[in-house]
Amino acid sequence: MCKIENLIYQRLADSADLVKLLAKYNGKPAIFQKRAPDDSDELWESDPYPRMIYEVELKEEMEREFSKRIRLHVICKKGQQTNSLDFKMPILTALDRCFFTKIDVTLGTRWSHTEPAVLESGTSVEETIYTFNGMLFTKQEMIEPDPVAALNSWLKNTFEDAVIISRDPLEDIWKPGNSESAIYCRLESMAPGSYKDTWCNSWITAGIRIHIIAEQYKKLSMIREITQKLAGIKSLTMSDGGPLYIMKVNYNDTLNPLKHRQFFIECQYGVLRQEEEKQPIRNIDIQEG
Repeated sequence: MCKIENLIYQRLADSADLVKLLAKYNGKPAIFQKRAPDDSDELWESDPYPRMIYEVELKEEMEREFSKRIRLHVICKKGQQTNSLDFKMPILTALDRCFFTKIDVTLGTRWSHTEPAVLESGTSVEETIYTFNGMLFTKQEMIEPDPVAALNSWLKNTFEDAVIISRDPLEDIWKPGNSESAIYCRLESMAPGSYKDTWCNSWITAGIRIHIIAEQYKKLSMIREITQKLAGIKSLTMSDGGPLYIMKVNYNDTLNPLKHRQFFIECQYGVLRQEEEKQPIRNIDIQEG
């Protein structure tokens, strides 16, 4: 994931509003991963403060998904004209609801909270920590027929301007505008279907979760439209021409759409049974005695 961490650095360093608040080290803004050089390092240009240190932590959730937590430590010298609160808007503008993509993995970030760091008494600096939650969205392998692909296609036809993560190409760094939105569907579960199998067809029940990342007013409008349209149709069409029956739509709004889905879709579809390989009948030699 080091390449995505490099993209986070690039995003911060490309923010003119952020850079103008920071000290300079070796001709670059004082943004460091994990730790900063000593104050006495000769590559500092004048005052070594304010500075920023960022950390990216990876952890595995109970749902077997990998999430990330990004912490930005803003460190200022007490009494400086620039203080840690001046960084709030530039940091949120740079990182909140931003997507970083490398190869088949996309990291989405969402601001969680801001808090002062606890430092030893008598220290000459003050520190504020900005914490962002992140979620890794991986490109899913296509299967045939694919219920996620069918739902992605329907969502793209319904919301032509929305970016369907893992379906639509993304720039290395992308942040939706106020009127833009992103959608991600992931296969959560598979089980035998409730319909009776036939000699040529087996039924599968699939659970798909949908994440919607958009401004609140836009998100609510999309949620309402998805709910109403899925309630009014019996099925979607899969890539093999077969039906994807919509069995259940559960909606759950959340403050963290990266981690928790707004929708859980239960659907059912059929797959052709694989014809068993038959062993050829061997010649039978019958001898009369």
